[in-house]
Amino acid sequence: MGYLNLRSPTTFICPRCTRKLAWNKQGQWGGGDFGFLFCSSHRFPLVWGIPIVLDQPPVPFLLLLVEQGRFSESLELALASSVPKEIGDFDRRRKWARGIFPLERASFEKAMTPFPKSWRSFFQGRFRDPSFKRLCALAREMTKKKKGVLLDLGCGTAPLAYALNGRRSQVEIISLDINFYLLYFARRFFRTNSLYVCADVRQRLPFSSQSSGAIVCSGVSQAIQDQAHFLAECRRLLDPSGVLCWQP
Repeated sequence: MGYLNLRSPTTFICPRCTRKLAWNKQGQWGGGDFGFLFCSSHRFPLVWGIPIVLDQPPVPFLLLLVEQGRFSESLELALASSVPKEIGDFDRRRKWARGIFPLERASFEKAMTPFPKSWRSFFQGRFRDPSFKRLCALAREMTKKKKGVLLDLGCGTAPLAYALNGRRSQVEIISLDINFYLLYFARRFFRTNSLYVCADVRQRLPFSSQSSGAIVCSGVSQAIQDQAHFLAECRRLLDPSGVLCWQP
C-alpha cells in the first residue's frame, strides 16, 4: 500500500478533495491488478489494471465486487455497462463481455461487434488517415527531448499510444477516456505500454498540477460543452514549458 504509481511518474489525486490517492492491491486475475484507489474520504475501483475515477454507476457495485474478491465479475460488469445498448439487454451484454475476457481466445473482430459500423470504419481507417499521421508526427515533436508525461485525453481505443509504442523516449503516455470498454479494448488487443485511466475530461482530472509536459486532445471537442473549464484544467496540468495539442 502506498501512493498510486502504476509505473507512472504522475502523482494521482482525488478529483473530489484533491488529496493524494493511495492504492491497495486486492489481487490479480487475467493478467491485471484489482484493488482500490483511495484517500481519507473517497474510494475508486481498479479493474484489470485500469483505474476508474468516476462518480457514477456502476462504480459503487464495482467497489463491492472488488472488495469481495470477485474480480472476473467486476470486469464483466465494467464491460457490460460501457458497451452500446444496441448489442442487447444487460444479460446479453454480460454474456458477450465474458466472451472477450483476457483468458478467452477472442478475436479482434468479435471485440469490435458492439461498435456501430461508422465507428468500426473510423477505427480501422484511423492509422491511414492523413490528419492522424500529422497528429502522431506532432506528438513525437512535442515529446522530443522531454521527460514526464503525455496525456491523451479522450483517447478512445488509444491509437496514438499504439502509434508511438516502442519508440525510445523518456515520456510516459497516459491514455484517458470515460468509456471503460474502449480502454479495455486498447489494452487487450493493442498491448501498448500506455497507462489507461477511466475518467471524465469534462471534470477535474485525477492528476497533480504541472505533472504533464504535453496534452493531446483529438476528436472529442463536440463532447466538451464547457471548453473554458477544460482549457483551464489543461493549464493546471501542464508544466511551465508544456504544450497542448487540440484537434477538433
